[in-house]
Amino acid sequence: MVGLIIWITIFLVVAIIAFKITKSIMKAVFIISSILTLILIIFIFLLISDTITFRDNIQTTPNLYLLEDNHEIIAGFSTVFEEDAKFNLLEEEQILNYENNRDNLKKLVGDNYKIFVIQKQAFNSIDRVQGGDIDLTMGEVEAIFDSETPLEKFLSENMDIPSHQISFAKKDLLEELDLNDETQFKGLLFAMLFGTTINKEGHFLIFIFDRSREGTVSTYPETTLFKVMKKIPISLLKNSIINMNEGE
Repeated sequence: MVGLIIWITIFLVVAIIAFKITKSIMKAVFIISSILTLILIIFIFLLISDTITFRDNIQTTPNLYLLEDNHEIIAGFSTVFEEDAKFNLLEEEQILNYENNRDNLKKLVGDNYKIFVIQKQAFNSIDRVQGGDIDLTMGEVEAIFDSETPLEKFLSENMDIPSHQISFAKKDLLEELDLNDETQFKGLLFAMLFGTTINKEGHFLIFIFDRSREGTVSTYPETTLFKVMKKIPISLLKNSIINMNEGE
């Protein structure tokens, strides 16, 4: 009889302890679930908010595009991609400002919706750039990007201008293209290269998201939507972008 009472007592003690442990575990699970649910709600809210902002701005507000070569910003332009789009080519002083403030680019967005820093490797699918009097292979474009005097290189090696006429030809070409300096000429080639790529791939957003996934395009500021887009298969993104355009 005493033994039975002892076993009953042990059972009750174990049951009480188990109940308290289970209660603590359930309470912890509830707290963790509540926190995760709150985080998910906040994430969904940020994603929806960012998606609405993206839809309203990406094709109506200028974006700034900067070309990076060997970890250095060498050219850039801002534009709204639409029919008969106008390109605002960056001058040398502007490029130096962005290069010297690489760690704070998201603070330099200004009137632009986003800043996209694009590595030169993002254009590996392009063999040739053509437009107006400019007809260059990708190798020739890269050589001009690498040059400290891109206009002189273009005129002497691609336009066959004699060395004694280079200074006059350079002045005439700057006026003809409505450029203020040679850095803007790099920006012009960058814009042409970008346009060639877009024509090939169908839409500038397909290019941006695809290269973001492969790591050759960085976005500033990189908001929730752009982080999510990196995880979505490019085939689904293409369909979404095409549908978005058809709905305009």
